[in-house]
Amino acid sequence: SSSRTFRNTKKRTGEGMVEAINLMESVVNNIATKKEENRNSSLEKSVVAALDEKPELDDFLFMQGLELLEDEKKENIFIALSGDRRRRWLLSKLNFSDYC
Repeated sequence: SSSRTFRNTKKRTGEGMVEAINLMESVVNNIATKKEENRNSSLEKSVVAALDEKPELDDFLFMQGLELLEDEKKENIFIALSGDRRRRWLLSKLNFSDYC
Protein backbone atom coordinates (compact mmCIF):
# COMPACT_ATOMS: atom_id res chain seq x y z
CA SER A 1 0.00 0.00 0.00
CA SER A 2 2.81 2.34 0.93
CA SER A 3 4.77 1.51 -2.25
CA ARG A 4 1.61 1.98 -4.34
CA THR A 5 1.12 5.47 -2.87
CA PHE A 6 4.78 6.26 -3.56
CA ARG A 7 4.43 5.13 -7.20
CA ASN A 8 1.23 7.15 -7.65
CA THR A 9 2.88 10.23 -6.13
CA LYS A 10 5.94 9.71 -8.31
CA LYS A 11 3.73 9.32 -11.39
CA ARG A 12 1.78 12.50 -10.54
CA THR A 13 5.00 14.40 -9.88
CA GLY A 14 6.42 13.22 -13.22
CA GLU A 15 3.25 14.26 -15.03
CA GLY A 16 3.39 17.62 -13.28
CA MET A 17 6.98 18.09 -14.40
CA VAL A 18 6.07 17.25 -17.99
CA GLU A 19 3.21 19.77 -17.87
CA ALA A 20 5.51 22.42 -16.38
CA ILE A 21 8.15 21.80 -19.06
CA ASN A 22 5.50 21.99 -21.80
CA LEU A 23 4.21 25.25 -20.34
CA MET A 24 7.73 26.71 -20.17
CA GLU A 25 8.37 25.66 -23.77
CA SER A 26 5.18 27.38 -24.85
CA VAL A 27 6.12 30.59 -23.01
CA VAL A 28 9.64 30.59 -24.48
CA ASN A 29 8.24 30.03 -27.98
CA ASN A 30 5.80 32.92 -27.51
CA ILE A 31 8.61 35.22 -26.36
CA ALA A 32 10.80 34.18 -29.31
CA THR A 33 7.92 34.79 -31.73
CA LYS A 34 7.26 38.25 -30.27
CA LYS A 35 10.96 39.16 -30.48
CA GLU A 36 11.07 38.04 -34.11
CA GLU A 37 7.91 40.04 -34.90
CA ASN A 38 9.42 43.13 -33.24
CA ARG A 39 12.70 42.66 -35.13
CA ASN A 40 10.86 42.26 -38.43
CA SER A 41 8.69 45.29 -37.74
CA SER A 42 11.75 47.36 -36.87
CA LEU A 43 13.59 46.17 -39.99
CA GLU A 44 10.58 46.98 -42.18
CA LYS A 45 10.45 50.49 -40.73
CA SER A 46 14.17 50.88 -41.41
CA VAL A 47 13.70 49.83 -45.03
CA VAL A 48 10.84 52.27 -45.58
CA ALA A 49 12.82 55.06 -43.89
CA ALA A 50 15.87 54.31 -46.04
CA LEU A 51 13.80 54.39 -49.22
CA ASP A 52 12.20 57.65 -48.08
CA GLU A 53 15.70 59.15 -47.77
CA LYS A 54 16.15 58.78 -51.53
CA PRO A 55 14.42 61.81 -53.09
CA GLU A 56 15.42 60.67 -56.59
CA LEU A 57 13.04 57.70 -56.30
CA ASP A 58 9.67 58.50 -57.79
CA ASP A 59 6.58 56.66 -56.53
CA PHE A 60 7.01 53.87 -59.08
CA LEU A 61 10.63 53.17 -58.09
CA PHE A 62 9.72 53.46 -54.41
CA MET A 63 7.03 50.79 -54.79
CA GLN A 64 9.34 48.61 -56.89
CA GLY A 65 11.96 48.95 -54.16
CA LEU A 66 9.49 47.86 -51.49
CA GLU A 67 8.54 44.84 -53.57
CA LEU A 68 12.19 43.91 -54.17
CA LEU A 69 13.02 44.26 -50.49
CA GLU A 70 10.33 41.78 -49.44
CA ASP A 71 13.14 39.26 -50.00
CA GLU A 72 14.90 39.02 -46.61
CA LYS A 73 18.41 38.59 -48.05
CA LYS A 74 18.04 41.64 -50.29
CA GLU A 75 16.53 43.59 -47.42
CA ASN A 76 19.55 42.83 -45.21
CA ILE A 77 22.00 43.82 -47.94
CA PHE A 78 20.12 47.07 -48.58
CA ILE A 79 20.15 48.02 -44.89
CA ALA A 80 23.86 47.15 -44.58
CA LEU A 81 24.81 49.48 -47.44
CA SER A 82 24.97 53.23 -47.04
CA GLY A 83 24.67 56.36 -49.08
CA ASP A 84 25.36 56.22 -52.77
CA ARG A 85 26.14 52.49 -52.75
CA ARG A 86 22.65 51.79 -51.43
CA ARG A 87 21.12 53.86 -54.22
CA ARG A 88 23.26 52.26 -56.95
CA TRP A 89 22.60 48.74 -55.65
CA LEU A 90 18.84 49.35 -55.52
CA LEU A 91 18.70 50.86 -59.01
CA SER A 92 20.79 48.01 -60.45
CA LYS A 93 18.46 45.43 -58.86
CA LEU A 94 15.49 47.28 -60.36
CA ASN A 95 17.20 47.20 -63.79
CA PHE A 96 17.63 50.97 -63.85
CA SER A 97 21.42 50.83 -64.00
CA ASP A 98 21.41 53.71 -66.52
CA TYR A 99 20.55 55.97 -63.58
CA CYS A 100 23.41 54.73 -61.37
